[in-house]
Amino acid sequence: MSTWQTASYEDNPFAEAPGNKIDSKTALIRPSEDTSVQPPWLQDQSTVQSIPVVNVEKALDTEIPRMILYTRISNLVLSVLMIVVSLLSLLTTNNATTGVLACYVVVFSCLLCCFETHLKQISKFIAMNFGFMYSAKSRTAFMIFVGTILFSFNLFGKIIGLLMLANAGFNIYI
Repeated sequence: MSTWQTASYEDNPFAEAPGNKIDSKTALIRPSEDTSVQPPWLQDQSTVQSIPVVNVEKALDTEIPRMILYTRISNLVLSVLMIVVSLLSLLTTNNATTGVLACYVVVFSCLLCCFETHLKQISKFIAMNFGFMYSAKSRTAFMIFVGTILFSFNLFGKIIGLLMLANAGFNIYI
């Protein structure tokens, strides 16, 4: 017997593998009837173990509402902080321009707060008069606009303005 015939299956892929029989007349390797050594794509589908597939849609369905909730909470918190900063600036300023801007920021932050509460009557009013709040791009532009107005206030106003710009970036991300 030559060394080629006695070589192991790992050394020589043409040698007789476990579960395969060599047909000497046609030189083809024929699979045996035992399907346990066959690759999964050649086995009967009833014997192949299924690989668990992660349902991506289910994972996204639970993650997206959580991100929207975080956005709504951050919008509400920032709108309350903007009202506080604006009222403090309104009470402590001697400049008329800063006072007018503080009044505008109070109105804008009330608009954002009312939009995020999603109360039925208020939502109808906002939809009729401030429809841009229902567009993601327009709402982000609104947040950037209000955030830049906050830079005209004191240090606390600048900090809240930076947080508002970061929140606008978070809204773009979502």
